[in-house]
Amino acid sequence: MRRQGENWILEVDDGVLVAQFEKGIDFDAFGDEAFPAFKEILAAHGDDIVGSANLVTVEDHLDNDVYTVWEAAADKYEELGTYQRGAFVAEGITKFSLKSSLDVRGAENRAFDDFETAIEWVRTGNVS
Repeated sequence: MRRQGENWILEVDDGVLVAQFEKGIDFDAFGDEAFPAFKEILAAHGDDIVGSANLVTVEDHLDNDVYTVWEAAADKYEELGTYQRGAFVAEGITKFSLKSSLDVRGAENRAFDDFETAIEWVRTGNVS
């Protein structure tokens, strides 16, 4: 299942919810478009999702509303009995601030420099 908007994509790929938020995204889209799509994906595939891999290439400093959406997403992940790992790739201060916003109680949360490695880790718990 895949949902997308302007400069964002959410997709379930072999047990991993893969999320990409790219430069140029309108920050209102996080709550107005991506979060409803996220909830739709969880409703359809939540029992199959072992974790999430997030790529954030947004150039501007994220605002508080975006962090509120990330925290709401983490709360939704906590409701899944299958969720084990969350990974993200981001730069600079965004990388630091997302780590706490994406923290899901009972799951391991890690930052990566390479998105494919992040996806592999979420899927398997290992990196090569």
